[in-house]
Amino acid sequence: MQYPNKAPDNQLEELVWDFSEAGKIHTGDGLKRSEVSETLRLCHVDTKELWRALHITARQHDKSGNLGRDFHSPDKRSRAIKHWKEGRVMTPPVIRLHPNFTSEVFVQSGQHRLGIALELMPEELPIYIEESEFAALQSTLPSLR
Repeated sequence: MQYPNKAPDNQLEELVWDFSEAGKIHTGDGLKRSEVSETLRLCHVDTKELWRALHITARQHDKSGNLGRDFHSPDKRSRAIKHWKEGRVMTPPVIRLHPNFTSEVFVQSGQHRLGIALELMPEELPIYIEESEFAALQSTLPSLR
């Protein structure tokens, strides 16, 4: 598995995740509560398996070291690391089936959270998925539970 080494600004040893129902609003990166799907299901997946299944655009890094597309705020990654360093929790990222590739997935929300988590490379990661995509995602990510 090819994943870049831990970035110099990431001195985290572990991540604390928010699995609360109230915390789900944060999965939408600033969306209103009415815009966040109530059908999100919390799952866990093997980290290496998730990395291999990510669509190529989701595995690229921008000039700031952010995972995914390069139009994000350049300091969002630093704010996320600071948030965790202060002992606060973050919601898991939302993973969806890629609409054009049946065996690939993309990050609907939480690219920075996922990128930071991948640097720590735990055995498994918590993710949210759409309940209706569970069976299809499980064929792409067999470790999904």
